[in-house]
Amino acid sequence: MMKYLNLGWERRIQYGRAVVYEFVDQLLARRAASGHDHEILWSILVLERESGREVSHNTIRSSMVSLIMAGKDTVSAGLTYFFWLLARHPRVEAKILAELRGILNSDHDDPRAFTFEELKAMDYLHAALSESLRLYPPIPRGGNGSRRRRCSARWNARGEGCTGLLSDLLVRKEWRACGAKDCLEFKPERWLKNGRFVRESDFKFAAFNAGPRRCTGREFAYWQMKWVAASIISRYQ
Repeated sequence: MMKYLNLGWERRIQYGRAVVYEFVDQLLARRAASGHDHEILWSILVLERESGREVSHNTIRSSMVSLIMAGKDTVSAGLTYFFWLLARHPRVEAKILAELRGILNSDHDDPRAFTFEELKAMDYLHAALSESLRLYPPIPRGGNGSRRRRCSARWNARGEGCTGLLSDLLVRKEWRACGAKDCLEFKPERWLKNGRFVRESDFKFAAFNAGPRRCTGREFAYWQMKWVAASIISRYQ
């Protein structure tokens, strides 16, 4: 009723939504008029259209709003832990900087200079970010409810209406059972094979959840973190 009559908190929600939509619409209009394709999201949308897929304005706007509202806190929290770990492990920072210098071949003062190919080639940086997320996931625990009696992890029966919680901070210790005796150490090399990044199973590395509930913005989050991390590390110690 409050939504129908546009009263109270429903009115405030509608006003807030209109403000966000207006901001995103203006942003998209400026990007379309500028012709620049350096922004990651805009590049993805251009590739979608070039592949023959129809991407409506509402779809683009909804994607932008989701990224603005849903991904900002987790990405910033993940980068906070990452830079804290770098401050404690100068060896890792030096290896990332060496990788960046080898890929960029310049100081790259222009913040728009990174291309998809350059970001994709940053295997050690990708490994270091994944290791940081493994040790300190921005969302340290998750859970779901059971609508019927079923068996959960390790065959523990769970009754109807119960909620099961999973802590990623505790799961990281399970790596020891898989042979990783140094599982509590910050070691990006565990993600590399012959110098290239190797992805682990989502059910072993669940920072982005797994299965049908896996975060749909995982790859974009990595692009964001790599872009910000590379921009800062290549300029500041």
